[in-house]
Amino acid sequence: MPSGERTSARHRPWMAVTRLLGVVVVLALVVRFWDRVAGAWSLLAGASLAAWSVAASLQLASLFVATMRFSAILRALGHRTSLVALLGDIVASTGINAALLMGVGEVYRAQRIAPIVGSAATSGAVVVLDRVIGVATIFATAAVASLWIATPSAMRIGWRRPAMVVALVLIASLAVFFGRRRAFAGAMARPLLALWERPRELTVAVIASLGSVGLWLAGIVVLARGLGLGVQPGAIVFAAPLVTLATLLPVSVGGVGVREAGYVILLAPHGVAAPGAIALGLAQYSLFFPIIAAGAAILLRRGVWPTRS
Repeated sequence: MPSGERTSARHRPWMAVTRLLGVVVVLALVVRFWDRVAGAWSLLAGASLAAWSVAASLQLASLFVATMRFSAILRALGHRTSLVALLGDIVASTGINAALLMGVGEVYRAQRIAPIVGSAATSGAVVVLDRVIGVATIFATAAVASLWIATPSAMRIGWRRPAMVVALVLIASLAVFFGRRRAFAGAMARPLLALWERPRELTVAVIASLGSVGLWLAGIVVLARGLGLGVQPGAIVFAAPLVTLATLLPVSVGGVGVREAGYVILLAPHGVAAPGAIALGLAQYSLFFPIIAAGAAILLRRGVWPTRS
């Protein structure tokens, strides 16, 4: 059996267990806090349709701008490919991650660009670098937003401990991620150095990363307004990145449960009741449904699936 197949066989049972445990925990929490979940559904039912439409459009725009970041990394390595094809890859991988677990979509993207860059290790390193830039932008956004919301004394309470926990979780997640991909770690130096030596591509990658995160956060702010939560944008801009970083852990399907619990913890100091925080998490995840459908259509048309995890 090839090494890739052995890796897949070794990781599948572990991934199945984490999925199962995540579903069990989410179901247990739904039963335990059914009144709050029911309140969240009531808020979702009354949400503005215009807010849903605008938020979904901003989400798609965010993916397109993220495609420009990925393209800049490839150009730094001397490779060019169609933005449309790359957008299809990112839509498909995002749909895979939302429907399954974070990381599976990255494997798909690495397989797609391997023929372009000529090496599986290099393609994996490019995907990892793109992910790292995105995660770093999200984390930096949360750090800046913490300054934004930390002025009133009532808003200085309740976020530091969750932020520290999420930071530790992120560090542990990246350690596991890179530990499994030791072959990528050495190869990652090449795209990173190439990007650093080409200021134009580096500038495009940074601006595109900021733009992608900005559009994504704008969509969540619009959702919060559409749900009538009445929370200031700074609180959302702070909470959403940390919640998203927490969903990188492979402990649930598509981050369901982790996302909602994160909003309950981080938005409580800003006067958002649990039903509203849960509704925001569910609404945010619902934005992935069109992307999951589009990603599935792309995968079916291409007939290409991730072969290992």
